[in-house]
Amino acid sequence: MLPKAFGEFSRKDDHIYRTEARLVWGGSGRNLGLVIMLNPGSSKLLNNNIWKNLVDKKIDQADGELLLDDTMKALAIILEKVYPCLDGILHIRNLFNIRNSDSADALALYGQHSKGTIKLDATLLHSDFKDLLVAGNGYKNFTSIDNPWIWLGWTVEDKKFLNLRKREIWDICQNLSKQVHYFAIYSKSKKYKNTIPRIHAYHPCPQKLTDKIQYKDDMIAQMKEHLPKVYIVAMSDDKCYVLLKWEDSYALENNGISPNEAKWEKGVGLVVSVQIKGDYEWFDDPILYDQQKELNLKS
Repeated sequence: MLPKAFGEFSRKDDHIYRTEARLVWGGSGRNLGLVIMLNPGSSKLLNNNIWKNLVDKKIDQADGELLLDDTMKALAIILEKVYPCLDGILHIRNLFNIRNSDSADALALYGQHSKGTIKLDATLLHSDFKDLLVAGNGYKNFTSIDNPWIWLGWTVEDKKFLNLRKREIWDICQNLSKQVHYFAIYSKSKKYKNTIPRIHAYHPCPQKLTDKIQYKDDMIAQMKEHLPKVYIVAMSDDKCYVLLKWEDSYALENNGISPNEAKWEKGVGLVVSVQIKGDYEWFDDPILYDQQKELNLKS
């Protein structure tokens, strides 16, 4: 099921900026992750009357539900293949906020601003998404069961002014939340082989159909590889206790959940979808449970 999209727009002079956007599944409000792309493209409000007023300069700001554009649909298709029972929010941010469906034109404007030949509104051009990367919002030190991540999809465009912006955002993310996992399909060009950090990441919605299919398949595989492993450590008639593992991080569910609240491929193995409520204790050296049994729990 496709999500709903929401966003905020501002107009200044002859330009419209989208300063915030998000895809929403369900009603939990849980952070699923953050995707960073190039610019808002053709994004627009679902309410055509309000949108027309913004375009016609009758109002300066507008927010609400958005039409799902091709890029949003591509993001949703990938995530729904990875998480069959999605419930939460995918936050969307951009390298720059100029709303323009022609990426070449948008890049030209941004380049002129970067070189000082024109002046765009600095407060609207770049969004501050540091609030999405602090402890308590699910990004720092894996403090949330959602295991949030950052998806880099800001294109492989190789322009000096754009690369500076990519590195700026990379540094912000690293300084605030060094343990967050990054998803990206990086350019394999020899030209960028030794580029550190790796900033040349493909956009999630390539123009060519074959490239789009390849990107989708590669990203689904990459995300599934990073999904947590789940282990049943105890079980009663109405509750099960689980240990979840992300690479070198672990979480133990202490309160127990009903098996009906989670959908498993197997009791031991890759979790398909898990919605767990409760407090989690994080530790570096988890107890090794030797009495694990494969349990076929049905959702």
